[in-house]
Amino acid sequence: MIYYLHTVFRVDTYAILCVFYLVQVFFMHMVLLAVMKLLCRSLYLPYAGVLVYILGNLWAKQTYSRFGASLPQEFGMIFVIPSVYFLISFFQTEKEKLKTRETKLLSACFALAFSLTLAIHFYGTMIAGLCCIGIAVGFCPRFLNKEYFKRIMMTGIISVFLAVLPMGIAFAGGTPLQGSLGWGLSVINGGKSDTEDEEASSEDKTIQDITMEEMAARLNENSKNNIKSNNAKSMQKKRIPAMTETPESTFADKVREIPDKIARIPEKIKNTWNMMAQRIGEFIINLPEQWCAYAVLIGIAVVILLGLIFIILRKTTYGEMLMSAGFCMGILTLLLCASGLGLPMLMDPARCSIYYVYLLILTLTVLMDGILYLIFMRRLFTIPRNVLSFILTVFIVGSMIHQGMIKMPGFGSDYVSNGALMCLSNIIKENEDKTWTIVSANDETQMGLDHGWHYETITFLRNMEYMNKDTKLIIPTKNVYFFIEKIPLNYAVLYSGSGQSISKKAASQSLPNSGGITMYQGEERWILMSRMYYWVQAFKERYPNDMKVYYESEDFVCYVMPQNMYHQYNFAIDYGYNQFRTQEDKN
Repeated sequence: MIYYLHTVFRVDTYAILCVFYLVQVFFMHMVLLAVMKLLCRSLYLPYAGVLVYILGNLWAKQTYSRFGASLPQEFGMIFVIPSVYFLISFFQTEKEKLKTRETKLLSACFALAFSLTLAIHFYGTMIAGLCCIGIAVGFCPRFLNKEYFKRIMMTGIISVFLAVLPMGIAFAGGTPLQGSLGWGLSVINGGKSDTEDEEASSEDKTIQDITMEEMAARLNENSKNNIKSNNAKSMQKKRIPAMTETPESTFADKVREIPDKIARIPEKIKNTWNMMAQRIGEFIINLPEQWCAYAVLIGIAVVILLGLIFIILRKTTYGEMLMSAGFCMGILTLLLCASGLGLPMLMDPARCSIYYVYLLILTLTVLMDGILYLIFMRRLFTIPRNVLSFILTVFIVGSMIHQGMIKMPGFGSDYVSNGALMCLSNIIKENEDKTWTIVSANDETQMGLDHGWHYETITFLRNMEYMNKDTKLIIPTKNVYFFIEKIPLNYAVLYSGSGQSISKKAASQSLPNSGGITMYQGEERWILMSRMYYWVQAFKERYPNDMKVYYESEDFVCYVMPQNMYHQYNFAIDYGYNQFRTQEDKN
């Protein structure tokens, strides 16, 4: 979508990225609110749920920190909950209405929403698929009914086809699969993704190439060698007895073990319960009290139980909706705790927690709605139920404010500074296209791609690292801008001196000799920015009337060097931290 907006409307990609995350997060919350309003019988509780999700400092930071960026996983979340709602609405439809136009529209909406999760990001499809399983369990009688089953299966096939068809055409044309989809297929096949294979070291690759038989043979050989070396003296005096296999337990032994296994079941259940609560406390809840994690698990169980109560009271579709919500969260809890349960870890807990809290809000909201509806079930009590839901909403938000449980704005980027974005925007506006060059770290390479040129900081410094009187460093544009971070960004990698200012100490160190993005990370970024700063100071001494400060803040500075295109500057100078080699040094 970002590429489409850039290509069709000619909006700069970096400008789209600056606002797109806000747009997608806004719609993600609006979709959550809309679905809860459609599922709940109380008028105001959905607002309470969304406000707790947005404002409450109750959730672990990684469950919402990614909302500060335009990422496809979070964009795909917009379509996960609509998939859930349209499927629930389909199962809530009476059998005699399955052939109506409204029901067909519900099926079409489910197919579109589910296919969009697959088209955007495989993680969203995984969560939506697991939720569909939970809904199928909650509406089990209708799911197993022939009329419902054949329609929902056909809809599911169509939804997958809608997403796979364009990808299949692109793949047949030579375009590789997107990373998350390739990873998902590799997990289904029991392997690893191509990205993981490429990032593995040569030693890891060697180990991966060893078959299980070879490893077993090597271990067996090593164990034999150890036995021989450790028992060399004793082997001279006596023979090693022949190894015999442990006799298999008989049927009678297995029968005798059954009471012990049954006796251990309560302990295993207790350990599993505690492990789940610990995992929720680690990845979901941002509160020190452990009871909050247990409350989440109890809440999931209560939703299912409440659904059964409504089914007994013949509020079948509403009860099955509650049970579906409970089963969905139960399945997601298994996904969150997969490693502790010995299950395949289809998604790491940190990523899973983002979806977990998103759907947990829905589940807890329908739980509260179910309790209110159970108390005020009759139509006569609709107004009291709505009044009470309004009072509860005000009370919940007021309590969070009073207890200081409101999130404080603390988003910041370790990838680009505000000063760099501001300078880039102004440079694009003030200059004609292709008449300027920015010398900076890697980020501006793509940001100004359609308007100007970019020169890597590391390339700029390396070109004059071992210079002589014949070294030339020419940048043939009318204006040259130099982006320097006075306090270098961490760029996703912390080090012992993170947050320190550029200095002569850093400039005196050797230039990074690494490749890729690593040269702009950690301590190496500190060295590069320090070197660049002192190069500017040395060049400014030579041309004090030409080199000017374009923009400066506490942590960032941009210099501009205008050029006469008929007499361009040689930027290669001895700035005190590089090595200037004379003819004698060469000899």
